[in-house]
Amino acid sequence: MTMTNPNYFYYAKNELSQDAFFCWLIEWSVEKNKQYDESLYNTARSFLNFLLPHKINHKFLIHKCQIKQQYKNIDFIAILNDSLMLIFEDKINSSMGYNQLDRYSNIIKRQNQPFETYFFYIKTDIVWNHEAKKVITDRYKLIDIHATNKILSKYQGDNQIINDFKNSISNKLVNYYSYKTKSYNRWSKSEWLGFIYDLSFNVDFSFFGKHYVGDNFWFVLSWKNNFLCKDCNISLEIFSKKLVIKAHVNNKLVSKNDYRNNLIKKLEAAFKDYDYRTKKRIGQCMTILEFKKLIIENDSNLDSFSTITHLNSVKNLFDNISG
Repeated sequence: MTMTNPNYFYYAKNELSQDAFFCWLIEWSVEKNKQYDESLYNTARSFLNFLLPHKINHKFLIHKCQIKQQYKNIDFIAILNDSLMLIFEDKINSSMGYNQLDRYSNIIKRQNQPFETYFFYIKTDIVWNHEAKKVITDRYKLIDIHATNKILSKYQGDNQIINDFKNSISNKLVNYYSYKTKSYNRWSKSEWLGFIYDLSFNVDFSFFGKHYVGDNFWFVLSWKNNFLCKDCNISLEIFSKKLVIKAHVNNKLVSKNDYRNNLIKKLEAAFKDYDYRTKKRIGQCMTILEFKKLIIENDSNLDSFSTITHLNSVKNLFDNISG
């Protein structure tokens, strides 16, 4: 899908711009603004109702809204009717910093605010399961790109700001999931990420990471600590569009070349029925084995069932290697 009109959020890509949009949207929930654009008012109300369905229902009318941006490094805060405080951490394609959510919660608690306080984590991108678990553990409510898209899609008016934001979100989702109608040889980075995200619901995995500049990503299906010797680990992962087994040699007393050779013997015995090539590069983190098959297609489109079966089979063998 292509944007036919200039879109403000094609250029306003940073998190401060996104903060401003959500602050603006929340302010539209105030009763006096209903007269100016009822559809936008209703969308703002729907957004707040999604955040706090037990509090912000049809009986809870908002007459006062105070917004604070970058309050003690917290992205933004909305105080509604001098009774509810909504605290937001807002992301586009980055993830939370170390202890960030818990730190912000403690800042608010130390303020002894005279409000009911609620914490929210908005991310207009894919949220991976380890990230979602952390959000929930820190007692924030998650609003991901799918939830945001569902809420904003209800708006049917002609306000250019919300329509631009809505279209930027829906286009991002289209770009992720268009992998389903293309040969994997033509997948963009976005389409690979959409495939990996869907795959994450069908295979057990350890974690996902990606560089925000360039095309590299790593989807770690399995990880073994202290394999063959102390402080030497191995991983099975989809790394930059390839299914590989890597070694992570953190023990300075271990010869990386010897470790690689011993590991290759183990892997060749375990994967004797698979097509692969061994890699020659030596380093602290090195690819040892690269499988020739990652994606299985049918008529130039992804065969999801066969691909998932193949990956689970490889993972099962990897998990049962002893060392």
